[in-house]
Amino acid sequence: MMRTWVTTGTGVEPNAGPPASLFLLLVLVLGVGCATPSEPPKEEISCPYLGGDLPPSDCARVEGVALDRTGAPLVGAYLDVDSLHLPSGQRYFGHPTAVTDSDGRFGLWVYRTFRLAPPGSPDTASLPVGAYSAPDPNDADEPMAQAWLPILFFRGGDSVRVTTAALVFDLE
Repeated sequence: MMRTWVTTGTGVEPNAGPPASLFLLLVLVLGVGCATPSEPPKEEISCPYLGGDLPPSDCARVEGVALDRTGAPLVGAYLDVDSLHLPSGQRYFGHPTAVTDSDGRFGLWVYRTFRLAPPGSPDTASLPVGAYSAPDPNDADEPMAQAWLPILFFRGGDSVRVTTAALVFDLE
């Protein structure tokens, strides 16, 4: 049974929360509420341009830590987003796939294609982040586990604010 949650600034979603000790550990690891846009960076970060026939319209930067249910860091895990929203036809994907370091920390660019309507304010999408055992997963690869995360998007070429997160994966 694969259960997932993400610790956010307002609680734990979408499943029941982990033990209070794990929540305290997550707060201590990150020092602030998670899965919320950070303060504007000191150095300006802009959406990287991806070419192609249908380049992405928007992007987001996600940084944080990936943990297992016990609070141990996921070391060497490959994190990626690949999601299609059928009613709107919008596709979300990570590029390149992020690899967690010895502390479970990661950084991932996430892109959106086919935005047909003006975005909301703030422009967010709640997306599954998959943890994989091998790099560059394809559509047929199933993740070891997933954690849902509300991600803040910006128009391609614009400056971005980083979405920070403590992603907790249930690998049982």
